[in-house]
Amino acid sequence: MKDNTLPAPLIIFLPLLVLLSSILIAKYFPLDSSLSIGITADLVLTFPLLYLVLIWNRKIPKTTAIPILFIGVVVGNYILPDDQQVYLNAIKWYVLPIVELAVLIYILYGIYKVSQAYKASDAADFYTKLLYVSQQLFPKKVSYFIASELSIPYYCFFCWQAPILKQNQFFYHKKSGSIALLWALIMILIVETIALHFIVGLWSTTAAWVLTILSIYTCFQVLSLIKSMPQRPFEVKETVLWLAYGTLCEAKIPLEQIEQVLDYDRTKDTTNAVRFSPLGELETPNLWLKFKHPIKITTTFGKQKECSDLLLFVDDKEGFQQYLANSLI
Repeated sequence: MKDNTLPAPLIIFLPLLVLLSSILIAKYFPLDSSLSIGITADLVLTFPLLYLVLIWNRKIPKTTAIPILFIGVVVGNYILPDDQQVYLNAIKWYVLPIVELAVLIYILYGIYKVSQAYKASDAADFYTKLLYVSQQLFPKKVSYFIASELSIPYYCFFCWQAPILKQNQFFYHKKSGSIALLWALIMILIVETIALHFIVGLWSTTAAWVLTILSIYTCFQVLSLIKSMPQRPFEVKETVLWLAYGTLCEAKIPLEQIEQVLDYDRTKDTTNAVRFSPLGELETPNLWLKFKHPIKITTTFGKQKECSDLLLFVDDKEGFQQYLANSLI
């Protein structure tokens, strides 16, 4: 089926053309009441409505037409003489307050939807619930980014209680050395940030603070990963093996797709196997899962990759193998 959606640049160019033509007409043509009404109509009606029509079939939020309307009002306020702003003033005093009220109602409705979606989610951990809610409100690619960023302050500042594992849950971080590696990364970032701040500060104070803020934020991202790992253990459910590595990646694998669960053997060729840990070669796996058909792993910001062989580390390897074997029967 042919895609009739306009190219993305036209979404900007066509409304901008209306705006620029209104400015040029106001500047180079003598204004009378009729022309002023036409310019006002273009700025507060044609300009935002054209933009709204162009984005209608796209995943761009419709509420972005509101700032476009405000831009039209502001431009009209500057390009039209005071005595030609009768209709523009009517828009400012009577229409904009109604629009603002409508936006407020829409935001409150959005908050209500978030609350309902959060309650409807039966997920146990915070990140899974947050991702579920984000996917109800935003496009898929955007939802992963929003969930990832919003989870950082939660795990850094509000998540302190250590979880108690259920019989079907298994940690993967206590014996793997991954936590130690991540803490070492934070220490390296702190030391390098202090050194770079003074070095770059000799050239530009602003650049030094920008680099410092980015480094501090990166430290918070790593800390969030560290604290999210115990909150998101591996879990064997009735028909699904649910794997997660903090908030960085996850996989939901139907148990029927698991062909073999083997001990990891570094002497065997693992060229075609995917390491579940984002740390790659820095973390040595102890299990090798083989699948009947390729399964998908969701990595950072919703990116997906397929694999038929998966290498991972589990603290209680024997317990995990036994529980998985019993579930596969």
